[in-house]
Amino acid sequence: ASAYLADVRGPRFTLEPPSHLVFSNSSGGRADCAAEGSPDPRVEWVLGSDGSPVIPVPGARVVMANGSLVFPPFREDHFRPDVHSATYRCAASNSAGRVLSLDVHVRAVVVQDYDARVFDTHVLPGNTAVFNCRVPSFVRDFLTVTSWLQDHSFNIYPTAEGDSKHVMLPTGQLHVLSVDPQDSKSTYQCRTLHRLTGRTQESLNAGRIVIAEPKGPVAPQLVDKNPPVVSGRRGEDIVLPCVAQGYPPPKSWWVRKTSGSAMEPLHTSLGGSLFLRSVQPADAGVYMCVSNSSAGTVSQEVTVRVVPDLSVHIVPASLHVDSGSPAEFLCVTTATHIIWLKDGQRLIRAEEGSQHGGARLTVPSVQREDQGIYQCIASSDGDSVQAVAELRLGASRPELRYRFIQQTLQPGPDVSLKCIATGQPTPQIYWKLDGFPLPQNDRFVIGQYVTVAGDVISHVNISRVAVEDGGVYECAAENRVGRRTHSAPLRVYGLPVIRKMSPISAVAGETLAVTCPAAGFPIHTVTWEKDGRVLPVNHRQTVHSNGTLTVENVQQKADQGTYTCEARNRQGLSDKGSVDISVMEPPSIYPFSIESGVRLGERLGLQCLVTKGDPPLSIHWLKDQDEVLSLELPALTVRKLGEFSSTLLIEQLSMEHGGRYTCEASNRAATATHSVVLAVNVPPEITPFTFPKLAEGARVQVACTVHQGDYPLNLTWLKNWAPLPSHIRITPFDVYSSIVTMENVKRGDSGNYTCVASNSARVTTHTAHLSISVPPEWVIEPKDTSVVAGHTVALHCQADGFPLPTVIWRKGHGKQATQFDEMVGRLKNGTLLIEGVKEEDEGYYMCEANNGVGASLSAVVFLTVNALPHFVLSLRRETVRRGEMATFLCEAEGDMPMQIIWLHNGIQISHELNKRYHLKESVLDSSAISQLTVQHTTPEDSGKYVCIATNPFGRDETVVQLSVQDVPEPPMDVRVLECRSRDVKLAWNEPLNGNSPILQYIVTTTKNPEDWPEIKNKLQSLEISPGLPQLWARVTDLKPATMYYFRVTAFNQLGASSPSHPVSVTTEPEVPSGSPRNLAVTAVGPHAVHATWDPPDPEDCNGQILGYYLGYVQVG
Repeated sequence: ASAYLADVRGPRFTLEPPSHLVFSNSSGGRADCAAEGSPDPRVEWVLGSDGSPVIPVPGARVVMANGSLVFPPFREDHFRPDVHSATYRCAASNSAGRVLSLDVHVRAVVVQDYDARVFDTHVLPGNTAVFNCRVPSFVRDFLTVTSWLQDHSFNIYPTAEGDSKHVMLPTGQLHVLSVDPQDSKSTYQCRTLHRLTGRTQESLNAGRIVIAEPKGPVAPQLVDKNPPVVSGRRGEDIVLPCVAQGYPPPKSWWVRKTSGSAMEPLHTSLGGSLFLRSVQPADAGVYMCVSNSSAGTVSQEVTVRVVPDLSVHIVPASLHVDSGSPAEFLCVTTATHIIWLKDGQRLIRAEEGSQHGGARLTVPSVQREDQGIYQCIASSDGDSVQAVAELRLGASRPELRYRFIQQTLQPGPDVSLKCIATGQPTPQIYWKLDGFPLPQNDRFVIGQYVTVAGDVISHVNISRVAVEDGGVYECAAENRVGRRTHSAPLRVYGLPVIRKMSPISAVAGETLAVTCPAAGFPIHTVTWEKDGRVLPVNHRQTVHSNGTLTVENVQQKADQGTYTCEARNRQGLSDKGSVDISVMEPPSIYPFSIESGVRLGERLGLQCLVTKGDPPLSIHWLKDQDEVLSLELPALTVRKLGEFSSTLLIEQLSMEHGGRYTCEASNRAATATHSVVLAVNVPPEITPFTFPKLAEGARVQVACTVHQGDYPLNLTWLKNWAPLPSHIRITPFDVYSSIVTMENVKRGDSGNYTCVASNSARVTTHTAHLSISVPPEWVIEPKDTSVVAGHTVALHCQADGFPLPTVIWRKGHGKQATQFDEMVGRLKNGTLLIEGVKEEDEGYYMCEANNGVGASLSAVVFLTVNALPHFVLSLRRETVRRGEMATFLCEAEGDMPMQIIWLHNGIQISHELNKRYHLKESVLDSSAISQLTVQHTTPEDSGKYVCIATNPFGRDETVVQLSVQDVPEPPMDVRVLECRSRDVKLAWNEPLNGNSPILQYIVTTTKNPEDWPEIKNKLQSLEISPGLPQLWARVTDLKPATMYYFRVTAFNQLGASSPSHPVSVTTEPEVPSGSPRNLAVTAVGPHAVHATWDPPDPEDCNGQILGYYLGYVQVG
């Protein structure tokens, strides 16, 4: 049986079908499946939907004898969704169990004609044009854009760097860089490959570049934005385009976000795309594309996710467990979801999901139905992998696979009774007749043998069966795990006969069952007597119809004695037989135990104390059912301490002391046992190993050897607690050793390598770190850089290697590249930051990266400090008199080429616009001079003259404030504030002073405005004192009631202004200052006189004469 079990191996796939089978209707498809095992497994196909067997479909589906599933070519109208668009699984089974493949998704594609098209793309000058190959959706999944065709003749293939004008991405996009009018003359077609048919064809039409002329600056805008998250499998290439449209054409670059808000600049390929080659987990992170121009900035963040390698294995891969013992499998995987199968059926009770890198499947008590093939199917990111383990039953209780039947017959013929049992270990079969051993005579022959399948066949052959051979026969299959029995009557016609019964020892306190060994058939009654009394005589006694006497809770005094049974037939004929039953106290052992955690080399003592039982007693110690003393185990002694106690002592535990220890105490009544298991399960101990220091490209081999530990051992390897990558070779050397070999080690092979050794005692690990020393290599190689003086410059220098290189910056003496001194200011990432750059910072700089592996890495770059235009004076003032010539000199320092322009009140000056302007420019070693001359200046030439100097690095300006002096403007708003009879108070507003302070005002007065020209030099005038001229004046010495005209004239150092507009006013009247003239009186009657006179002189009227008063007096 052991040999048989060793030869049985569960099925394993040697060729597992693919997860996806896609084919065209014109070609057909085939999925192959093969498995090995012992016995050879049977391979079949089942439907993934319900697990039902796959049956052939004529012309559509063929199941081959070699395990292949074939889909022949078919016509378009013969497409069947249930056949050509379905999920299948391959199943392999033998007597050890059944295993299922992963789902096979079958998709048959009906080939259809298609046209690829390319549309014109509109782009701004100097930008990147993007062409896409447009194909119908029904064929998109099966097409690959292999190349682009320019002008029907020039082929453009996928490449990272392109040809400086064209870049074709792996996605099929075509980028045409820095477009100019010449590019609009070319045409572009795409070429596609149908992967199912192998057919190649070009697009139906060709696209052109249409250049749109901008009307002004256009802020950058991204074209074909990347999705927020881009995933790639480990080892794949990822391409992230960064194309923006704008004017002026923007520049694009990529940075990677590191800790905090830090940004790591990245090497960007031609056209602004970022190529991540053979991505590793370290490449995962957040990347930012930035496009910038003078019109604005646009950016986009992309999260790159690296899908790890999906792996799974089950620990242990094979497990032998005794019936009733627990079993546990651990599914070690990097996946996020798992399911368990047993013999192809899903186990709902299994722990599923992924916790701490795996999930456990526990069988608390293994039964026969639990043995078989277990699968752990791990899934993540749309992919699935599986691992297979086998659970074999070790020790198991016997099972009766064949039982004899009851028989009734006449005396004389031969009779054969047979039982077939199986179990592990191989059971022994015992026979009884009515509870007593079989008769010892020549007619009874007992035979027993074991088949190659492990079954035990036992039979009892009875020659010439006699009446006394009748009774109830029992077969009992027994091994160390348990016992199974079967009984059935053999009836032989004849008179009643009682077979002789041997004495029986009953055990006190237990139940006694004695079957009356009555033969003959038919038997009508069976009775039992004791001491002349027919039983039962108390409640503890029962006589059953089959002639069995049971006595419960046997008592020594009451139940000991001679018992007689009598069998009688219906004719009254009978037979009797007696049996002596003695009642003895059975032995009872006080339980003892072994503490857990017993270690090698310690002492152990076990005491077996028999607390009950009639003497004489026999006490023995067994180890795994063998006499302990017969095993001659080292350092083990047994001592008997009186009649009722025995001690087993082990002075120094070793591996061979492990096992089941049983104290067996027996007397004539019974045998009592008590067992404990001494688990000197020596845990595995791994001989420590280390990896040597290695450089990239070296070869390494390391062995994991278990120098101590119980067999069987399971040795596995992990890297960073995950299964080893496929390129690392694992070679089992013997049952105690495993060797890991790596050829041409790479930096990615660095990590913690763990050897996992497990046995029934525990799991032991040993971890060693492998460091691959990698000489420095540039991640960002420094380049010549220019910076504007006063700004901040960052010289990027980043090197990779292991250990991580130290980056040091040095500056050359002066502007030479011969001697260098170390600098400070280096950032953590190797960047040299210089703030407030000065002219003396210009020169050679060396970045040196060193990690002690190989030669150090260095690069010398030149930093050019560019000077902005600069004026020493930012503002000055100039004054000239009207008509004079004004000359301004503007000298700007800075790098050439430099351009200088002049603005007057915001308008650029040129000789063509105004012939009075003359410009003259000259260039010195480090400055440019511009001279502006304004001839025949006028007041309109006054104002701000801005001299602007520009070079490629910036601009500066200086201002000249010109004042053209002239006579003042006439005073404004001359008005009369106060008017009296002989004076007038005038006021006015200050006029424009002609860019020269007003020194005085003169008020002129006239009575006749027509006299102004003639009396210009004779006018009455009033001069306002210089200093702070007031804006009012009082004119006196006027005549009453007289109209006057006033004008005000302003004076500065250049002369007089024009007079103001005149203002008129009439002075207040006053009493006449003169008397009427020429008074004459003539008598015209005795009582009347006639008086005449002339008015006063007009100069003395002082206003209009309103009336006269004529007075008289009487004289005499």
